[in-house]
Amino acid sequence: MIIKHRVDITGGIECGGFHYEVLCDDESRRLLEGTQRLGECLNLHHIIRLHHGYSSLGETFLHECLEAISYIYLDSDIKHTQISGLAQGLYQVLHSLGIEFDVKWGQDGKPYKARAQPESEGSDTPVCAFDGNGTGANEGVGFGEGRCE
Repeated sequence: MIIKHRVDITGGIECGGFHYEVLCDDESRRLLEGTQRLGECLNLHHIIRLHHGYSSLGETFLHECLEAISYIYLDSDIKHTQISGLAQGLYQVLHSLGIEFDVKWGQDGKPYKARAQPESEGSDTPVCAFDGNGTGANEGVGFGEGRCE
């Protein structure tokens, strides 16, 4: 497949009138490795964190975008396995069209970081996470039982 268009995701996304920052820096990588996840969506802070060390960056990015969409438009009323399946399918369609998601790299050779992490990220922060195997990693994270609320 010839990649025709690379989409820089470091500028973030707009969803439901909110700007979600996309962080793909060493701090995000460290935090995600500690939880064995490839990405997470912090809906109250409007932040998507991605682990930049894996080839599944595009699929993980789409997964976390779908988590934000589910939170805003569907009141998180969608199963995590459905989000994983939609992300995988959407990624395949976009990839077949030559569209890839990319991270802007700084002059220091590190992924661009849009801003500092929020200061108050406690255990009560709703988190929707993707562990890369389609089963989700919400157990013990955020509110509810496997739901991203």
